Amino acid sequence: MFYGQNATIFFFLTLIVVIQTQKSYASHIIGGEITYTCVGGNNFDLHLDLYRDCNSGTGFDNPLYITVFNDAGMVLKTENMGGPSITTLDWTEGVEGICLINGVTVCVQQGAYNKSNVALTGSAGKYTISYQRCCRNSGVVNIVNPGSTGSTYTIEIPTFSPGACDNSSPVFNNYPPMVLCAGSPYIFDHSATDIDGDSLVYDFCTPFIGASLGMPAPMTASAPPYTPVTWATGYSQSYQLASTPPMTIDGATGSLVAYPNAIGRFLVGICVTEYRNGIPLSSNIREFQFNVGDCVIVAASISDTSGTVILPSDTTICLGESFQLNAIAQSGYDYEWSPPDGLSDPYIVNPIATPTTTTTYVFTSTDPSGTCDNSDTITINVVSLPPGINGTQSICQNDPLPPLITTPSDPLNTISWYNSNPNNGSPTLLAIGDTIFGFEYAAVADSSMPGNYAIWFEETNYINCQATPATITLTVNPNPNAPSANNPPPICQNDALPTLTASGSGGTLNWYDADPTAGSANLLGTGTNLSGSQYSSIADNTTPGTYTVWVHEESVFGCFGFAAKAVDIVVLPRPNAPIASNPAPICQNDPLPSLNASSLTNGTLNWYGNVSLTNLLGSGNSLPGNLYASVADSTTAGTYTIWVQENLNGCTGLATAVYIIVNPNPPAPTSPPQTICFAQPLPDFTATGNGGTITWFDADPGQGTANSLGTGNVISGSQYNMVANNNIAGTYTLYFQEASGLGCLSSVSSTTLTVNPVPPAPTGNNANICQGQPLPDLTGTGNYGNLLTWYDVDPNFGTGLILGMGTTLPGSAYTSVADNNTPGIYTVWLQESYNNCPSYSTPVQIEVKPLPAAPLGNNIAICLNDTLPDLTASGTSGILTWYDADPNLTTPTVLGIGDTLPAANYATIANPAIAGTYTVWVQEEINSCKGISTPVILTVKAQTPAPTVANVTLCANSLLPDLSATGSGGSFTWYNADPNFGTPTILGSGAVLTGAAYSSVANNTLPGVYWVYVQETVNGCNSLVASVSITVEVLPPAPTASPVFLCAGAAIPDITPANTGGILTYYNDDPILPTATIIGSGNVLTNAISSLVVANNLPGSYTIWITEQIGNCISLPGSITFTVEPQPQIDPIAPIILCGANFDLNGLRDCLKIKNWHASPKN
Repeated sequence: MFYGQNATIFFFLTLIVVIQTQKSYASHIIGGEITYTCVGGNNFDLHLDLYRDCNSGTGFDNPLYITVFNDAGMVLKTENMGGPSITTLDWTEGVEGICLINGVTVCVQQGAYNKSNVALTGSAGKYTISYQRCCRNSGVVNIVNPGSTGSTYTIEIPTFSPGACDNSSPVFNNYPPMVLCAGSPYIFDHSATDIDGDSLVYDFCTPFIGASLGMPAPMTASAPPYTPVTWATGYSQSYQLASTPPMTIDGATGSLVAYPNAIGRFLVGICVTEYRNGIPLSSNIREFQFNVGDCVIVAASISDTSGTVILPSDTTICLGESFQLNAIAQSGYDYEWSPPDGLSDPYIVNPIATPTTTTTYVFTSTDPSGTCDNSDTITINVVSLPPGINGTQSICQNDPLPPLITTPSDPLNTISWYNSNPNNGSPTLLAIGDTIFGFEYAAVADSSMPGNYAIWFEETNYINCQATPATITLTVNPNPNAPSANNPPPICQNDALPTLTASGSGGTLNWYDADPTAGSANLLGTGTNLSGSQYSSIADNTTPGTYTVWVHEESVFGCFGFAAKAVDIVVLPRPNAPIASNPAPICQNDPLPSLNASSLTNGTLNWYGNVSLTNLLGSGNSLPGNLYASVADSTTAGTYTIWVQENLNGCTGLATAVYIIVNPNPPAPTSPPQTICFAQPLPDFTATGNGGTITWFDADPGQGTANSLGTGNVISGSQYNMVANNNIAGTYTLYFQEASGLGCLSSVSSTTLTVNPVPPAPTGNNANICQGQPLPDLTGTGNYGNLLTWYDVDPNFGTGLILGMGTTLPGSAYTSVADNNTPGIYTVWLQESYNNCPSYSTPVQIEVKPLPAAPLGNNIAICLNDTLPDLTASGTSGILTWYDADPNLTTPTVLGIGDTLPAANYATIANPAIAGTYTVWVQEEINSCKGISTPVILTVKAQTPAPTVANVTLCANSLLPDLSATGSGGSFTWYNADPNFGTPTILGSGAVLTGAAYSSVANNTLPGVYWVYVQETVNGCNSLVASVSITVEVLPPAPTASPVFLCAGAAIPDITPANTGGILTYYNDDPILPTATIIGSGNVLTNAISSLVVANNLPGSYTIWITEQIGNCISLPGSITFTVEPQPQIDPIAPIILCGANFDLNGLRDCLKIKNWHASPKN
């Protein structure tokens, strides 16, 4: 946008439009950029935009070729982009309010090239895509030699995994305008979009040089890296445009700001770099020209009526306000404002505007000739606020004054509050804001006096426009009097709470648990009646006392009375349950006892024979047994219940139950006899009774004197050891009797203990194995029928785990005791049982002998076809045996014995001519036990494949290119001959061999095919050999042809120039010059081609240039000269008289048909 003479116009030029005072220059390609899009897999869509001056006679390349390089700079492919889609751009688009002066002609064309689904392979490095063209406009002022300096348009594709491309380049969003005016600043959005969401950074870049005068449009671009242009004195990458202050670009937004101060053409480079996770991926470089010229500016602005200019030019006013419009127009130009609505005069530059709605005014200026018609606009936004909306709010008498709230039509507007209408008189400002609080308008409204109070408010916006004032009316409503209510009659404890009744003055009656006028109270219910369930939370009918609820009236306006009425509910107490204890339990047939009870309140005690208290047995503090014999039977065991209740002041309390328990006499207890073996501990005896207490005796207590041995259901051996001896075989008797809880005794019971003798120990057989062998079965022999048991510990001295039964114990049965993989001596125990008595135990031992350790073997690796080596291993003190397979898994063939295995012994299983891994096993034997085998591995390393190389071709006298190789991560050696045959000379080492390093092998001046060889060494072994051919092609000589002479008007003959069998191309000028254009091709220079240069009717000398191309080699240019001679101006009838002078007739050649020559004597 311009700023000058109060102008407010912004625009920007990104492409090459040639604008200079008094002249319009032709140009060729004037800018461009390359972008790409990942479309999936390895495929990309490529796009190239080029721009040219359409006043130039040179068109876009058709077809156009781009070159794809790998990370090493080698050509992967050349893509034919075909012809362009051409668009002529409108230089006036986006340009407002300027006219170019001095009759400048502006014409720019865009050529868009596209190629879809270009396949790349995916690699460990980046790709570079390039296009080169020569040359630039000679009038560019900020670089050196622009007329002979070409361009390189290039972009990189970062590394991606094969089949999974994952990046697309950023694309600039906008095409800037094409004209810049000297002395006017510019701001342009030069941002880009990245469809991958990568971060973008903007900066200035130096464009690259490419192509040349001699090869202006190479089919194959030169390899990167590329040389930047050389900036002219005073210019640099950071100062590319004559601008004060210097041109800048925002690295984060791409906003470009320039202040051009000189006329001319300026080359500019802008790049955007994409970052992902902080790592740069690629840069899109856009190259273009700034063209700065003289302009006539049309601009408009606005000021207040005092003449003060307002920036920005567009403004906002209140409805009814006026502002002055201002415009700049060239002297002598016609101008007007439109529309005329609200303007004092639309035909002056500074009318007064008083619009009633938002209006955009257009100022149009036209020069007297009508060739320059430009305009600028000013928008005046007219704001009118909606009128305020009246509101209402109400409170009760003596309530705090509430906040009053109104919402402005725009949250940025302001609300002002007043005590009266702000449009009348001098109101008092009470507050500012959407809310006014009670203390701020307390001087206007009195909450203690019922009535209506008005508070005024007015809305104001940011430019001080005011809405029609409005009010909020606050109504203060009166409070009602206290209601009337009577207390209900008293009730007994646990009776239902009665319903309460009250009356008021027509409002709503509310019942509370406390006086609501004295503090906080909870609402219990509403209405004239309050049921007992509604106030049961504060009146407990189970607890004697007086309870109070309050009834309070709320008016129809929601206001509460000044006082509440209290209502009391009296709950009389019921007597407590009488105090009575149960009599002591009796046994069957005992007499019934007397029952006794007492009261704390001296009421009457009544005794009942049923729970419903209807069978009255008697009254008083005591009830004899005979009075309740109809309810309780002492001859039948059981529990019988009598109830006693007190009556006090007509309120009966809870009844107390008195229980009479008649206990049964228990039956005789039982305990089974037991048998033990000799010396075993005396066992406990357990008696089964009926829950009473059992007493044990040494004799029958019912037959005489007996001593108590102990009480309880269980008697231990230590309690009766004076009766029974476990070391003397025999039978012993114990006596026992049960007493119930009330001392009722059962009849006497007895039980016996039998002590059996101990059998002798059985016989067992010991065993031994080697470590790792299965545990053997163990055998034993008994003395009484072989009822044998095997244990993990000595059962005579502990509680062992039973491993098995019988004369044989399988190895699998005692793995918890013996570990066949751990050397040592393990013991199991054997015991025989007779008459349920175990014998003395016998130990049986298993010895596990250790295995030798695995020998230490030495693995060996050799290269393919090396001699088989001897193999070695070392053990401890045993014998080493070598096998062709693992002896721990199979039965292999023995290859040898000893610490060394000769190569001949295993030559049948290892072949040094075949890459692979070969294994033999070695094992040590000690004390008939063989240890774990050790594999000894011989590795025959495979030969690495030949390195990957590419053959090269060059023209004679070109520099020898560098050669490169890739392989398997080893080191490379280059030779002048195959190293597998003889001893060649080493030319160099490393992945790259420079041209100078093999110049002794290849002669770049002598056509032919030359060879070098490369081999890779990986882990000490050499790879196969790869050969690289260097083809030096013949450079054709310059084509030749004899000069051609013809008379004016004669037909131009076809010419066949001398050549060596290549393709001839014809030019209108020396092809090394940028003005040269191809006019045709073929072995014959036809009349149709020649006539493009030679004017056969216009005498003069004409030259057509020729080159010959064989393969990729193009000769130096040759030329053919055409001389068109004029028709002679000689009268064929008049004689030619020569007096002492010469007349050259040879110059007439065939243009004059001479029939006779006559010579006259001298006069």
